[in-house]
Amino acid sequence: MKQSEEGHIKILCVDDEPAHLNLLKGELEDAIQAKVVTAEDGLLAFKKARNEKFDLIITDYRMPRLDGNDLITALRETEMNDKTPILIYTGFADSILKEMNTSYKRIDLVEKPCETEELVEVIERLMSGRSELSRFQVKKEAPKTDLNFLNSFIEATNYTLEQMAELRRLSHEKPFLFSEENLGVAISANITMKSPLFTGILGIGLQKDLFLKITSQFFDEEQTEIDKNNRDAAGELINIIYGQTKLRLNELGFNLGKAIPSIVVGEDHQVYTSSRLKTLVVPFSCEEGDFFIFISLESQS
Repeated sequence: MKQSEEGHIKILCVDDEPAHLNLLKGELEDAIQAKVVTAEDGLLAFKKARNEKFDLIITDYRMPRLDGNDLITALRETEMNDKTPILIYTGFADSILKEMNTSYKRIDLVEKPCETEELVEVIERLMSGRSELSRFQVKKEAPKTDLNFLNSFIEATNYTLEQMAELRRLSHEKPFLFSEENLGVAISANITMKSPLFTGILGIGLQKDLFLKITSQFFDEEQTEIDKNNRDAAGELINIIYGQTKLRLNELGFNLGKAIPSIVVGEDHQVYTSSRLKTLVVPFSCEEGDFFIFISLESQS
C-alpha cells in the first residue's frame, strides 16, 4: 500500500455517528498505521479537504448538511482531492447504488459493519486502482427528455447555498436578460462550461454583506472585509454549483468537463459576461441578502 511522504497513509474519515467514527479511526490506525483525520458531517469534511491533501477518504453516505453523493461531487471539483480514492462505508448499500452516479472514478463501496481484514482488502484494492464503483452495473431509469434545462442551474444553486452556506428562506425570481445595469455586487466568480453540445459561462455575483455572512459561516470565524484570505470562497461556491449542475446535466448526456473559476472583486463592479452571447440573469433572495446567477450558452450543433 502506497504511503505518504511522512511514512503513513493519510486518511479522512467521515461519519455523523461519533461512536462509529472513533471505532473506524482506531481500526485503521492499528491495522495500517494510518494517520486519520475525522469529520462528523459532509460539510466539515469538505472544509478539511479544500486545502489538505489526503491519500484516501472514507465516508458514510446518509449525513446532515452534505450527504455522501454531494460530498463526492464537491470533492471532485477541488484541486487538492479531485483524484483522491474515496470509499463509501455505509449500511444502506443497495438503496444508495440506485440513486447515485456510478460513473465516478476511483470510488468503491463497502457495507458496514465489516471485518477489519475485509475493509483493509477493499482499501488496498481501491488505492491500487483495481476497483471502480461502476462495476456494480446498476440500472437507472432513463432521464426525462422534457426537463427544463434552466432548472438544473437553479436547483444546483438552491441546494448548494442552502446546504453549504445555510441560507434561510432562499428563493429565486423571474430570470431576465442581462444588460449593462449595475447590480450592486462586490464579488463575482465565473466558470467556463464546455460540452460536446454547448459552451457557455456560469457565474455568481454577491453583495458584500451576504458574501461576508457566507464566508463567516464557511470559516467558522467572523469576516468583516473581502480579502485575499476569503475571496476564494466565491470560486468555491461557483465550483460546487457547477459540480451540482454538471451532475444533473451529465445524467442527461451533456458530458460537461472540469473547469477552473475566475474571481473579480470590487464594489459595484461589472460582472464578466460574454460579449457575443445573451446572458440570462437569475436573481435570488434570502434573509441574509441578494445574489445573482449568470448563464450564457451557445449551442455546438
